[in-house]
Amino acid sequence: MAMCGGIGAETIAANEEVQGLVDQLKAEINAKCNKTFSTLTAISYKTQVVAGTNYFVKIKADEEHIHARIYHVPWQNSLELTAVAGGKTADDTIEFFD
Repeated sequence: MAMCGGIGAETIAANEEVQGLVDQLKAEINAKCNKTFSTLTAISYKTQVVAGTNYFVKIKADEEHIHARIYHVPWQNSLELTAVAGGKTADDTIEFFD
């Protein structure tokens, strides 16, 4: 469970909801990475509860791994890609990043 203001300690296996967020932001993720990934598969994630939810998502992007920070406020219909960290591996821990 996410703690208000802090990133959750538990890494959760990605589900359809998180994959859907990644799918909606595919163009933005490609743009921030300056690449054109054909597939973006959410692997796992952590959350941070703020005035909405930050999702820190580990993503398999073709043959690479990246982490994406996604800010979601469902009651305002707001979804934003806040940051992407490249150069990750399948074994890298999901941590807070700007």
